[in-house]
Amino acid sequence: MTKLNNFKLFSHQDGMALVVCLVFLLILTILGVNSMTTSSQEERMATNTQSQMGTFQSAESAIAETMTNVGVFIEASVTPLGVTNNYTLGGHSASTLTTSDGAIQIMTDNSIGVIGGVPFAIEATATNAGTGARTRSTQGVNVQGPDV
Repeated sequence: MTKLNNFKLFSHQDGMALVVCLVFLLILTILGVNSMTTSSQEERMATNTQSQMGTFQSAESAIAETMTNVGVFIEASVTPLGVTNNYTLGGHSASTLTTSDGAIQIMTDNSIGVIGGVPFAIEATATNAGTGARTRSTQGVNVQGPDV
């Protein structure tokens, strides 16, 4: 008789194992979709960061390239709107605007003595056409010359 009673206990479950398995599969599906969404967002964030760093490096390279060109400073000191230079660096395009008011600045009270120079501002803007990332960077330069 004992075996018959145990059999009756199992027969009253009416598919409860199926319901528990379906709920468990639903939870696993939700977790899987959530992790795929998170992974996709992290990939987009990494791509955007990479594009931003690329445009920053391009802007800095354009500034460095402009600083090596002495003619830019001579032309910018007499041009009121400044001098624009365009560069293509890898997949990025960059442009610099070099401006100055042309006034000689005298600096005193330093360890060298009296120093004179013309202050310039170089503003670089770099863009990545593929992602639309854009960086603007500015560098101040004081150019000293023998006639200053």
